[in-house]
Amino acid sequence: MKSQWRGELFFSHGLEHSRGVLTLVKAGLDCQLKVCKQDELGRYVILKGLVQGQPFIFVNIYALNKVNKQCVFYDEILNELAKVEADADHQIKIGGDFNVILDPDLDGSEGNQN
Repeated sequence: MKSQWRGELFFSHGLEHSRGVLTLVKAGLDCQLKVCKQDELGRYVILKGLVQGQPFIFVNIYALNKVNKQCVFYDEILNELAKVEADADHQIKIGGDFNVILDPDLDGSEGNQN
């Protein structure tokens, strides 16, 4: 990706065919990064800084697909965000793959819908 993308990129890679998150920043965008936290397992990247003078925190996640482990994962994300020390004026944007099925009839396929 580094050879193809002209801007900055921040990533946390998992294994060859599983996990991994990537956040791209467009070349020329007025972006001043102050904090970058990357998970060793390819589950999240947290960026804190200024975009065009406005404070922000971006969180890019790839959640576990096992429901019984997701609560622990989301607690870990909250703990990491607490360490970033956001002010009240920081906008927090969270995106990625939450691996959540909100409606089994619409979102589930095959197998046991529970």
